[in-house]
Amino acid sequence: MNNIQKKNLSIILTYLLCIHLAGCVAIKQNVKGILGLSTKEIEQSRLTAISKTFLCNRNVCYDKTKEILKQIQAYIYVQNPDKTMIAIYVSENDTTPVGIFFKDVDTDITQVEVSSPSKYARDLIGRKLFSNLESSFSLASTNTDSEHLVPKLEKRIP
Repeated sequence: MNNIQKKNLSIILTYLLCIHLAGCVAIKQNVKGILGLSTKEIEQSRLTAISKTFLCNRNVCYDKTKEILKQIQAYIYVQNPDKTMIAIYVSENDTTPVGIFFKDVDTDITQVEVSSPSKYARDLIGRKLFSNLESSFSLASTNTDSEHLVPKLEKRIP
């Protein structure tokens, strides 16, 4: 290897090391975005998530949710190995992202959150998922955020 090649190689290695140390997470997120596997949007949408809490442990609730998602023909594109999140598209044709998050409230109580940048997708998947989960598990409590799934009549005073 001549001096020019050694110099170029050291520059490249130094550059890669700097990138790795300075912004490894950002690069991974960008690569995931390019591949269509990013969960950043649905994680940011958790502020407006709808949720319900069920009497089941997280693993059982997670596995049942995967069954339900297959039944309703949602496309699962990310599954966390620790069973805390599933990222889906509404269907194979509708690539609106929806996130389903699982949080242990207690040993046998799990809160399930559905989030999406799209209110329509969030409500559609939330309605289907929650109604199916309710037929399998008892409801521990309901987040008031979920009340918007049932229309309310408002009385306006002029």
